[in-house]
Amino acid sequence: MNHSKDNPQSIQDQLKNSLDRLFLSFQDCREGEIATYIPELAKADPNLFGAAIAHVDGSVTEHGDSQKEFTIQSISKPFVFGLALEENGREEGAETHRRRAKRRRIQQHSPTSKRTSV
Repeated sequence: MNHSKDNPQSIQDQLKNSLDRLFLSFQDCREGEIATYIPELAKADPNLFGAAIAHVDGSVTEHGDSQKEFTIQSISKPFVFGLALEENGREEGAETHRRRAKRRRIQQHSPTSKRTSV
C-alpha cells in the first residue's frame, strides 16, 4: 500500500482495492481438499468463497459469500492470541498462549479426546 503524500487515496480505500484485487484473483481457485477429519469442515460447501474487512470506523468491505456462516477453525488462533496479549500483557500473554496451545496439542492426541483444535 502506498502511503505517500502524492497518493490521495485513504488507507480504507487502499484496503478495499486490495481486497477487490485479491477476491478477483482467487475466486475461481478450486485447489485443495476439504479436511474431512474435522467434522465442521467436512460439512463445508467447497464452492463458497467470501472475504471481508471490518474497518475501524465500523464500515465493512465484503465480497462473495461473506454473509454465509462458516467455521473458522485455526484462523481463530490469531484472535485468541491477540486477546491473550490484551488481557495479560505482551510477555505473560505470549506465555499464556503457549501453555494453552500445548494443552490443546496434548488433548488432541489423547485417545479419549473428541475435541478439534481452535
